[in-house]
Amino acid sequence: TIVSESTLKPFFWHTMIIIPLCLLSIPALASINKISNKLDAVAHMNLMVMLETVKLNMEATEQSNNLRENILSRVSSENIGFSSDEEKLLLVDSLFGAVDIDSSGTIDHYEFRVLLRQLDLSFSDARFHVLFSAIDIEALGSIKKYEFYNLLFPSNRQELRELKQYYEYEGQQRKSGVS
Repeated sequence: TIVSESTLKPFFWHTMIIIPLCLLSIPALASINKISNKLDAVAHMNLMVMLETVKLNMEATEQSNNLRENILSRVSSENIGFSSDEEKLLLVDSLFGAVDIDSSGTIDHYEFRVLLRQLDLSFSDARFHVLFSAIDIEALGSIKKYEFYNLLFPSNRQELRELKQYYEYEGQQRKSGVS
């Protein structure tokens, strides 16, 4: 015979098992390719979102710096010093008290807009919210005194914790009537 049993065995395995398995895997490969394309698209979207977030953060930092310069230049023109920590605290207390119209102990969106108007600064709603969010460290929708201090005199994390504790203690003392 031309074809022996030994040559048929590999042929049998090849045609009866391997080729059908390969044919079954073609849809799986197509599915894997679709999944891979979707993952690439998601990764690209995430990258775009990350880039937009970085851009907004840079914009907020620039706006915060401009606002700080504007406020401090006006204060400097009135010959008010702020070189010592005590002078900085007094300045922040004074400015914060003037901006906190309703004496709530925080600066809300309305009060912050009033401050910006007094400084002849205007922002679109989107930019306003970016700036406000950059200052509102706790993201509670209002600016606390230590966050306002940080706007005027940027502080590191340890200083922020200490300022927050200081102002919280001060607020508790004021509520209890202790000077």
